[in-house]
Amino acid sequence: MKYLSGIFIDAIVILSLLFGALYAIDGLTNIGYFAGWLFGTMNLLGFMVTTIRESLEKKYTHQPLIWRIYDAATDIAYVSFAVYSGWFVLATVFSLQSICKAQFKSEQEKRITDEKNSPDKESDCVTP
Repeated sequence: MKYLSGIFIDAIVILSLLFGALYAIDGLTNIGYFAGWLFGTMNLLGFMVTTIRESLEKKYTHQPLIWRIYDAATDIAYVSFAVYSGWFVLATVFSLQSICKAQFKSEQEKRITDEKNSPDKESDCVTP
């Protein structure tokens, strides 16, 4: 349920690109084009600005491996479609944000794992 909105947005973008390309409907293709620029630039700028990155680090929670694989696969599919369509600058921006996002998630998952496996600083036993 937590990831349903992401899947829903991905479905809208994928279907609009698919039907726009198959039936030569430029309006549908433009939905996917706009979404790529919107999410690509927002995420890329978000990972570059230190204060935003720090707030994302504080709010980050564990994500299942299957979700991270799905996220990477949809990013790869979008970049592939952008290159196929000749949108090379968009493909570059989106691939850069995909790399930054994957690196960020990897760092945060490692941090969470390290925190889980590290010995507690305070013991649960109370000594008089």
